[in-house]
Amino acid sequence: MNLVDVLVITARILSINATGPIVAYSLNLARVHRPRKRRILQNTSMPQVSHIHVRPLEIGDFEFVRNLASKQPTFTVPPVYVLWLILRIKGAVCIIAEHSQDGPLAYLLAVPVEGPGNSIFIWQLAATEGRQRTKATISLLTALRETMICRNIDNVLFSSIPNSAVHRLIRRYARDLGPLVPRVLSTLPRSVDSKESEFLLNLAGIEPHAE
Repeated sequence: MNLVDVLVITARILSINATGPIVAYSLNLARVHRPRKRRILQNTSMPQVSHIHVRPLEIGDFEFVRNLASKQPTFTVPPVYVLWLILRIKGAVCIIAEHSQDGPLAYLLAVPVEGPGNSIFIWQLAATEGRQRTKATISLLTALRETMICRNIDNVLFSSIPNSAVHRLIRRYARDLGPLVPRVLSTLPRSVDSKESEFLLNLAGIEPHAE
């Protein structure tokens, strides 16, 4: 017989001839000394792995593209019909960087153009704000580079305001991918944009990314 059993029996005997407070006191002691089973909580949930992957642009992504384009100060918001048409252009590269948990983070729209050698023009490249922004952008540019190498496309063209924050960001990304250095081709027609210039990145000699 342990201490708890003795106290419980004592409480029962005292309850016959004693008042309530004594019984209550004895029962309280029993509660204090009664051994409790320890509950062991085990975390059975598996850790979730998250990552960013690149996939082709789909019609269901048009709303995301238009919403993100509307937040860029120099972008034209692409009409739905134009986005649908770009998907049908042979050789166009329309891709989305998507997080496994957070969904779409960035998009890139590029189309083949007449230019020096085989060329492709990046029309729009945009990413959402947040800690994944740089990684999502690099993922898209890496996928574009691999596509260009596979298709034997040497040159990528884009337009930007020289020495602007966007242009400096592009130069940084280019160094990470190549290293590559943008070269000015010409200024855009005044009727198109009087501030922007057209730039060229040459990928000749760049090796595919090792898996």
